[in-house]
Amino acid sequence: MSEQHPQEVNPACRADNGCASASTQAATARAVTLSFWQKAACGLLIVGLAVMGYALRQNWQRAQLTEALTTELVALHLAQQPLEFTANSLDELDPQFAQLDFTLVDSIQLPALNDQLLGGRYSDVLGHTAAQLRLAQGNQWRTLFQLPFHKGGFAILGNIHVDERPLLRFARGLQVTVWEENGVLLALVQVPDTEAGTLEISKPQLPAPPTSAKDQ
Repeated sequence: MSEQHPQEVNPACRADNGCASASTQAATARAVTLSFWQKAACGLLIVGLAVMGYALRQNWQRAQLTEALTTELVALHLAQQPLEFTANSLDELDPQFAQLDFTLVDSIQLPALNDQLLGGRYSDVLGHTAAQLRLAQGNQWRTLFQLPFHKGGFAILGNIHVDERPLLRFARGLQVTVWEENGVLLALVQVPDTEAGTLEISKPQLPAPPTSAKDQ
């Protein structure tokens, strides 16, 4: 029986096999790395599209709500239905609105509100119970609506707090100014003519600092 000897491998072949193995491993590593970055890019793209879609939907909903709110407020103002309650101040008028779950706001935007108040009535604004107050100044009538802000789902209108710029719209020759104050949505409907004695709404200004005796 002949004795078998292990075949010797040519060193050059071993080198070639080693190079081939190293090349295969490098290619595999590159493929894995490329696959990871491709997945990451796809993930970022999906997130970006989702955020963009959400923003577009929010803008569309805000525009729809603003248009519906403006249309309804103007229609209620023009209807001029009879007052249910009469009073010359919010302190007298507020207890009469027993169905409201909020207190009428004496807005800092309307410093002469009590001097112009004639009374009010209940109103339905987009399915929410609201107070519809009638104001008089000169020969003009203005309507101030008050209704719950958060419960009414009006937060989508954005940051329209009294300390910020209010929402301003025009419809059927009337100006509608909308803002939020003390958790209540306020909307003033009036003729857009300041010379006719309308109430001009602007961002509140801070009071001037007191003058010291030294400066006098």
